[in-house]
Amino acid sequence: MRDEDSSLVVLTISGPASRNVNKGMRYLMGWLRGEELPGDDQVARLAGAMDRPSAEIEDIVRRDTAAVINEARRQRAKDQRFYLTIRYMPGFYATEVLGEDLDERAVLDTAATRAAEIQRRCCLNTPSNRSYWLSAAGEIECVTEGGGPTMRVGGRAFRVLVDSVP
Repeated sequence: MRDEDSSLVVLTISGPASRNVNKGMRYLMGWLRGEELPGDDQVARLAGAMDRPSAEIEDIVRRDTAAVINEARRQRAKDQRFYLTIRYMPGFYATEVLGEDLDERAVLDTAATRAAEIQRRCCLNTPSNRSYWLSAAGEIECVTEGGGPTMRVGGRAFRVLVDSVP
């Protein structure tokens, strides 16, 4: 529940939920930093814990989602380069810079050709923050909003940038 006289959010954690405080705090900190958004049954759990209607929490999550997406687009637009992330094996990716200020369609064709040549699944991330997921045959599997895959070690995400990938 939000304290009206300050910017503090006061939560009381008790019962079976208190066993997962560390995990819950990671979720909350991710939400507060705008890195993650509540998913699945987390909205209902938040509504119950905060004694608020689910519709109110869902509206807040929708607004937060829009704000996170808009900020990600704004930040990504500062970098006009196209990134092709290549999946070498589960959890291991390398990223090539394909250039900047290029025609998106031409870069997508180049990325599809590259994926087919090396027979690897790839993800092309564009300056508009659109990601094209390509099969090992170079076909578009889906298009999403946001950056490509990253590797995580110890909960920390990083990206390996290379000049060229064999």
